[in-house]
Amino acid sequence: MKKVVFGMVLGFILSSFTLMFAATALKVTDNKFPIYKDGTKAKVGAKNINGSTYLKLRDVATLLGIEIEFIDKKIQISTVPSNQTSDGQTAFYINKVKHVSYNDVEAKMKDAGIDVTISEPDSTITVKKNGKSASKKYVVYLNAKYIPADFYEASIVPMY
Repeated sequence: MKKVVFGMVLGFILSSFTLMFAATALKVTDNKFPIYKDGTKAKVGAKNINGSTYLKLRDVATLLGIEIEFIDKKIQISTVPSNQTSDGQTAFYINKVKHVSYNDVEAKMKDAGIDVTISEPDSTITVKKNGKSASKKYVVYLNAKYIPADFYEASIVPMY
């Protein structure tokens, strides 16, 4: 019986030291430093681990307009010019779907005389010009609106 009690106490002591070491070896805090892209503050998920800042790869890919996919247990990053629309607009990949930033095309649509209606409750953008109209759901990512690139190219670009 003494051996069992001794074994349990020894096991408890060893596991306590392991937990104490693990708690002190890795110090994780929220990132307190603002992140900027081209002079504009960006909202990117980040953590500070033992004094180094780590960013969420998917957020950074979207911010930089590059494609990132997880294929066959590998992370594939594509920086080829496929992140452009037919009219040269920068495209962003969100959940493997190419989008354009509404902020990037808003002024261009206004200059072209396109009437734009944004419906916040159902996340829909409707564009109208010369009796033609089209609607599509947009996504909000990192506090910005993004329009699917296929909708932009097929419905909005011809209105320019």
